[in-house]
Amino acid sequence: MKTNRFLSAAIFALALSFTISCGGSKPPAAPTGFTDVSNPADEYTKMCRTELKDYLCGVGENTSTNSQIARDVATANARNELATKIQVSIESALKRVTSNTLGEQGNETTFSRLAQEVSGEFSNIDIYETKTQHNQAENKYKIYALVVIKKDDIKNAANSKASNAQILSDAAASKVFMDMIDEELSKRK
Repeated sequence: MKTNRFLSAAIFALALSFTISCGGSKPPAAPTGFTDVSNPADEYTKMCRTELKDYLCGVGENTSTNSQIARDVATANARNELATKIQVSIESALKRVTSNTLGEQGNETTFSRLAQEVSGEFSNIDIYETKTQHNQAENKYKIYALVVIKKDDIKNAANSKASNAQILSDAAASKVFMDMIDEELSKRK
């Protein structure tokens, strides 16, 4: 009888230990559905639309094993995007005015020369912010760059070029062109 009790107690203790060790609480289930993922390029684009309304912005990114190369290329890509936006603004203004004055070949030629002159390099483009991401497994850096230029600086450069007597002999054409650039830049984000 003592042996039966002892055997029963041992079996009970063994069964209890299996129950306790196996029957613990389950880990929480992984969330289902989609979660928001933050992309610095999207954040920069949003920042341009909301916080930097007086600026034209360019966003660039690059990945490299060398962080300085990634930064340099990302900044160059952002500058290229910004230059494209400036060029598009000027060309849009030019197309609008030349389509309204088709018969005036002189104005079209004048506006074309002016657009080429104004679309030149701008030295006052600033690197507003950069973000760095690092992938240790691949030893790669991904850099995002945001560059900006004040819309007023573009207008001032256009005005300076437009006031040059070699580029425009007609002050009225200069005024019309400046009004177009002003209107086009106010539309751009």
